[in-house]
Amino acid sequence: MKYNIFYSLLIPILFTNNFYSQKLIENKIDEFTKQSIQKTSWETLFSTMKGTSYFRISKIDNTLFIQLKFRLNEGFETKSFSIEKDQELMFKTKEGEIITLKNLKSTITCVGCGAISFNASQALGIEVSYQINEEQFNILKNSFLEKTRIYTDIGYKEFEIKKKNALLFTDSLKLIN
Repeated sequence: MKYNIFYSLLIPILFTNNFYSQKLIENKIDEFTKQSIQKTSWETLFSTMKGTSYFRISKIDNTLFIQLKFRLNEGFETKSFSIEKDQELMFKTKEGEIITLKNLKSTITCVGCGAISFNASQALGIEVSYQINEEQFNILKNSFLEKTRIYTDIGYKEFEIKKKNALLFTDSLKLIN
């Protein structure tokens, strides 16, 4: 009986911690390049019938990045697209600030590239990186996201960001030194 009570209390705690908290999954000095590398865990930015995106924050030495895994849904099928170099990712905060970032290199969709787990690992998706300067980083770290707009070769797509995902985004930024 004691074990049933223990496990019934432990399992929800583990699931809550695993699914609703961001982590710094990498925090090291590369032994070859001597670069400082920090990366957060992948977290959901938005998930709707039209598309799904995950993000993580990375820092290599003093350069900050927002990395996205993204897939577009059309009916029950994911859609092929590309994001060209310098195409924009825009964030709108609750305070009305607009932060515009540029994609670092041209990328096209591939199978599984928009997934972070087995779920949707056979669907078309894309992984892209956007460099973020310190001013943008500080604005986002001290703000609350409301919407995002992602530019692709088939036009831009806008998505609302839920409160819990906006909090995860802000908390992920705060994990990076």
